[in-house]
Amino acid sequence: MIYNAKDGLDEIDRILMASTGLDMTPWIYAIEGDLVLHVQQFFEAQWLTVMLTHFYVAGFMFICYVSVFYFAYFDDRWMADRVTLTIAWVYILAVPFYLFFNVRVTGAYIPEMETLAYSLNPEISDWFRRIDPFTNCMPSLHIGIPYAVWLCIKRFDHDERWALYRKIVFIYVLLTVFTIIYLGIHWIIDIAGGMIVAFIAVNLA
Repeated sequence: MIYNAKDGLDEIDRILMASTGLDMTPWIYAIEGDLVLHVQQFFEAQWLTVMLTHFYVAGFMFICYVSVFYFAYFDDRWMADRVTLTIAWVYILAVPFYLFFNVRVTGAYIPEMETLAYSLNPEISDWFRRIDPFTNCMPSLHIGIPYAVWLCIKRFDHDERWALYRKIVFIYVLLTVFTIIYLGIHWIIDIAGGMIVAFIAVNLA
């Protein structure tokens, strides 16, 4: 349902941008400057780009699906409900930003910055262009969803049954922070925005 809705929302977003010229990227850049560029240039290596591109794509899908079905499989309905509601709220809270607070990917705005993941090879580039308008950076759901899952487990797992999975998700969040900066996708403010949305979503769930 979420992925079907995404196509419609992306189309609305393109119409709004074309008619209003909404683009908050200059404001973000005025605050951050070239900080993310320095990170990319310092660490850039072909092997790291390949590894983190696959991590960026596969890891996010894994966290989204596993975090919903993992608890249900082990019949922890309380946690399954909390996590599912939390993820749903993250998406709901993010939609207004994606429609009315457009922020372009760092690699499409900072002249020296490269969108390493999007240009890794023609197949991956084509796939990204078909599913991503490259203007919905704020907030980062690659941080918002896994961080929300981590907060959800931390808050509602009273008997520490899911302590190991919580630690795995936390490590994933840390790696993702570096990944989305390095690959030329997100601003640091996007990451903070994702964490704030996650916090609100957990409270609503």
